[in-house]
Amino acid sequence: MGSRRYRAGRARGWGAARALAGLLLAAAAAGPAGAACAGHDLFPRIEATAPAAWAEIEAGRRGPHAQGILFRVSREGVAPSHLFGTLHLSDPRVVGFPAAALAALDGARRLAVEIDEAPRSLRARRALAVAPALAAQPGRAAADLLDAEEAAGLRALIAARGLPPSAASLKPAVLALVLDLPPCAKTSGEGRAAHAERVLARRARERGIAVVGLETLEEQIGTFADLPAPAERDLLRAVLRQAPLAEDSVETTIARYVARDGGGLLAWMRAGEPLPGEPGARLPAAFLDRLIDRRNRRLRERARPLLDQGGAFIAVGTAHLPGEAGLVSLLAQDGYAVVRVE
Repeated sequence: MGSRRYRAGRARGWGAARALAGLLLAAAAAGPAGAACAGHDLFPRIEATAPAAWAEIEAGRRGPHAQGILFRVSREGVAPSHLFGTLHLSDPRVVGFPAAALAALDGARRLAVEIDEAPRSLRARRALAVAPALAAQPGRAAADLLDAEEAAGLRALIAARGLPPSAASLKPAVLALVLDLPPCAKTSGEGRAAHAERVLARRARERGIAVVGLETLEEQIGTFADLPAPAERDLLRAVLRQAPLAEDSVETTIARYVARDGGGLLAWMRAGEPLPGEPGARLPAAFLDRLIDRRNRRLRERARPLLDQGGAFIAVGTAHLPGEAGLVSLLAQDGYAVVRVE
């Protein structure tokens, strides 16, 4: 009898895992390409109407290594390497890489990205492997954390993003990341352009340059395993309040990238009022600590052996570069000479 219960429980567990694996694949391929994003840069509105948030942004711009997306990283006795900031977007302004970055990549021995994507034939297997880690803990799903009105709004947002209702069973941090981009900015699916990291990886492989990942998908998901329930609740509420201005957020992010304004980008992400008139849109500090700062330290440890071998081209999200806790500062603390190129 006990054995039958065990087998039934295991079967239910595998069923849930398969469902979540399917959901992960659905999130990565959210339908055919549609209209381009039509958002507006929020910085002029923030400057005019949210002085406290603007002061935070200006302070971030004065921090260490606040400007730049390409840095030469060197140490005596080995070939120089490069650290390059990207965005996980396919906008031509993002994937139209500067000539200096392409030259550095073409001369590299290996390209390191945050995650080296699995071949299409293995994606379903990888999704199934990580599916159990995607599920919310008992009593910690969105419906448990939000009031009835907020939960209804989240269900509507899930549907608007083209995801099945079962998405509500994801860990709140994973759900927030899945819902982050509006449909116009998705980078997977039929007819959609490749995002920056994929374009770089394709170019590297065409030139016989090895491509490696600095993290695994399991590690990225596990980053949020200890996120407290109050932070999960605040995160979901922030996602709901940000959703109506999602295209503006995308444009604001791209505008900072074009301006090489990594310090402004990171400070805006942390600002108390990132969307004018929406104080509830602030992302919890505990979430950003895990998304940015903790991962910076892991990326640093994974990058160091590659830098010590020389000839590496390391491409990570631009928000990982600036500030005292950013990768540029961390590598400088480790004794590397880090010089801005672009």
